Amino acid sequence: MKTLRELLAVAGKKAVLNRLNDKKGTSLTKTLLELLEDPDLTEDQAAKALYGPTANRKLAAFKTLKSRLKEIMLVAIQKGKVVELDYSTYNAAFESGFRQLYTIQVLLVSRAYSAAREIAKQTFYNVRDYEILLLNHGLTNQLANLHLGVGYNEKLVKKYNDINLHYSEALFMLSKLENRYRKVRDMIYSNKAPLAEIGRLSLQYLEEFSESRITYAKVSQVQGMIYSLEITGFMYIGDYLDAIESSKRGELVLANCKGVSSSVMNFLLLAKLESILKAEDFELGRSEIMLAQEKLPENSMNGIKVIEYAIRLGLWMQKFDYAYLCLANFNRRLVKRLLTTEHQEYWMIWEAYINFLVVAGRIKPQDDWPKLPRFKFAKFFNNVPAFSRNKTGMNIPILILQTIYFIIIGKYGTVVDRTEALERYCSRYLKDDENLRHNCFFKLILITVQANFHKGATERKAATVYSRMVNARERSIDIEIIPYEALWEIVLENLSLDRRARAVSKGVS
Repeated sequence: MKTLRELLAVAGKKAVLNRLNDKKGTSLTKTLLELLEDPDLTEDQAAKALYGPTANRKLAAFKTLKSRLKEIMLVAIQKGKVVELDYSTYNAAFESGFRQLYTIQVLLVSRAYSAAREIAKQTFYNVRDYEILLLNHGLTNQLANLHLGVGYNEKLVKKYNDINLHYSEALFMLSKLENRYRKVRDMIYSNKAPLAEIGRLSLQYLEEFSESRITYAKVSQVQGMIYSLEITGFMYIGDYLDAIESSKRGELVLANCKGVSSSVMNFLLLAKLESILKAEDFELGRSEIMLAQEKLPENSMNGIKVIEYAIRLGLWMQKFDYAYLCLANFNRRLVKRLLTTEHQEYWMIWEAYINFLVVAGRIKPQDDWPKLPRFKFAKFFNNVPAFSRNKTGMNIPILILQTIYFIIIGKYGTVVDRTEALERYCSRYLKDDENLRHNCFFKLILITVQANFHKGATERKAATVYSRMVNARERSIDIEIIPYEALWEIVLENLSLDRRARAVSKGVS
C-alpha cells in the first residue's frame, strides 16, 4: 500500500482516473484507488473490503489487482502528468530541468535540432546558477554537440565544451565524494566497526576534498556532502561541540549557494540535533527542537525524527515529563505509516522505557496531560525480533528493561530464572572497553540476585562494580537509553529493607 500511495501522490488522482476510464472492468481497481485515500488502512483491511472477511493481503486476486493499479499509475505518471515549468527553487529547478533535458533528447531523435538547441539554451540559463552538476553537465553536453551540427558556431562550441569539461571534472569529484560517504554510512548501518573508528575514517576521507571546499563553494551537492562527512566524523569521535559548530558552518555555506536540496538542509538540521543530544545540553536541545518542528512537517519521516530526538533528549537528561509529553502529544500512527518495521521497533523501545518510568513512579501523569495507550510489556519483550540479532546493539536496552521491570513489579523468581542467561550474555558479548558500562550494569543486576533482592546487601556488594561503571570513559547514548545511574536508583528503590520477609513473600529461595 505504501508504494501505491507514493505513486498516487506523484501521478495525481485525476490522471489515474483518466487512465482507468479508458479501460473496461475496472470497478475493483477504482475501489482500491478510493481505499488508498485512507492513510491508515492496511493491506489486510483493503483485501477484506474488496474480497470479503476471509481475504487478506496474500490473496492472489488482491496481488494481481495491486499490480494492475501500479501499472496504470506508472503510465499516468509518464503520459498524463503535465507539470508547469518552474525554476523558482532548487527542487523545482531540478524537476523542471531534467524534464526539459528529456524533452531535448526526444526532439533530437525526431531531428528537431533547432528546437532542441533553443530549449537547451533557455533551460541552461534558468538552472545554471543552482549548480545541479548532472543536469548542467547534460545540458552543456547537448549544447556543445548541437552547435557542431546545423548552424555550426565555433565560438559557442568552445564555450559550451569548456563549461562541459568543468562539470565533467566536478562530477568525477562528486562521484568520489559520494563513494567515501557511502562507505561511511555502510559501516554505520552494518555495526561492524567501533564508532570512533568510523569517525576517524570520516575525517581522514575529508582531507581528500580540502580544495573542493573552495573550488565548488557554490555547489550545494558538494558542500552538503562535505559537511555531512565532517559532522559524522566529529560526532563519532566524541567531539560533539565541534559537530554542532560544523553544522552551523554548513548552514552558512549552503546559504551562500543559490539553492540547495531540502534533503541536504534536513540532514544538517538533524545532525545538529543528534550532536546536541550527545553534548547533553537540554535547554539548547529543546529550543533547537522547537525550531526544527517549525521547519519540518510532523507527517514526514524527518518530522518523526525530530520527535524521536526530543524523546531521547528527555530520557537521557532525565527530563522524564518532557519525554512523556513529547510521546503523548505525537500521532504514533505516523510511525506505522511512514517507517520501516525495524524503525518501528526503535519507537517501541522509547515507548517501553517511558511506560516503565510511569510504572516505577518516576513519571506521574497529571490530570490534564494526554494519556498514553495501554502498553503491554509482555508483548513488547516478545516482539522485537530485529534487535535480538544485534547482541552488542539495541538488544542490550531491551534485556535490561525486561529484567529491571520484573524487579520493580516484584517478580523476583522470573529474574532468578534469567540469571544464567544474563551471565552468559555478559561474558560473551560485553567484554571490551566500549561495552564496559553495559557489562557493569548487567553485573549489578546479577549482584542484586545474589543479594536476594535486599537493598543493604546489594549496595554493599555492588559498590566496586558501580564505581567502575561511573568512571568508565565510553558511554553510548544510542544504546543506554536512560543513564544507568538513574536506572540503578530505581532498582534500589524497589528492593527490600527486610531481606527475609521480602524473600519469603515473593517466593525467592
